[in-house]
Amino acid sequence: MDNNIHEGVGLLITDTEKSEFFVQIKDNTYPVEKWRGACSFWGGAIEKEDPSVLFAVNRELMEEIPDAVAVLENNEKIKIDRFWVVSGEISFWLTLFVVEVSPLKLKQIADCEVLEGYGKLVSRNELRNMKWIWNMDFIFHSYINSDKNS
Repeated sequence: MDNNIHEGVGLLITDTEKSEFFVQIKDNTYPVEKWRGACSFWGGAIEKEDPSVLFAVNRELMEEIPDAVAVLENNEKIKIDRFWVVSGEISFWLTLFVVEVSPLKLKQIADCEVLEGYGKLVSRNELRNMKWIWNMDFIFHSYINSDKNS
């Protein structure tokens, strides 16, 4: 990891059919005003103390939707890829994971309290047209376009 470049992690939470997604929406407390109301993956910055990227994902989940951690504990988080994100003068690496759960578990997760921003359960088609924070929609489109079931 390059200490001069920001490194982030994200988690995409979806059902096994990849037809619905539980995403984070940045609220009015988000420090960058232009991204308030924008869709985001669950996650954030990798901290120096994090022993691994997957540890960082789990730590971020505890900070953002702690009640969902127990629901997700038996579901594997699969690394999708590491993406270079460029948005205006900001650029950073984002390592993205996905976790696929049953439709019932997805609804349980969507009912959990969200501590940062708010959560929204959306269909695949709705998510295709949403505004994404830091212009990260290309990552979601890359994910769904590489899916054989899309």
